[in-house]
Amino acid sequence: MGSVKSKTRYKVLSSFIAFAPMLWWGVLYMILRHLYVIRTGGAMPAIQAEAIIKRLKTFSLPDLFSVWLFAQLLWAGRPSLPDIKNFFSGLFSVSGIVLLSAVGGLIYFIRHFT
Repeated sequence: MGSVKSKTRYKVLSSFIAFAPMLWWGVLYMILRHLYVIRTGGAMPAIQAEAIIKRLKTFSLPDLFSVWLFAQLLWAGRPSLPDIKNFFSGLFSVSGIVLLSAVGGLIYFIRHFT
């Protein structure tokens, strides 16, 4: 559909910009949970085959729109090669290593001193 060009002061911020299309997959996950296609009772999410079969038996025209919308959201969340490159180059920059070290230190102190 196009591309986005951005310029950031700190290279680590480009990682967040490159990761933004992946947020759509979170939206898809929430939609599938709402439609009871995925259940999260245990440690790992499980796909409900019964719910999918039930929906296929009563498939209608509005369901076709839902399938089209799901496919569009899945396609929109696909990271491009420049996104992947920007994500990792931002994380492994000086500002990225400082951010990862600060987050790691914060997690360490919270776990050990609270």
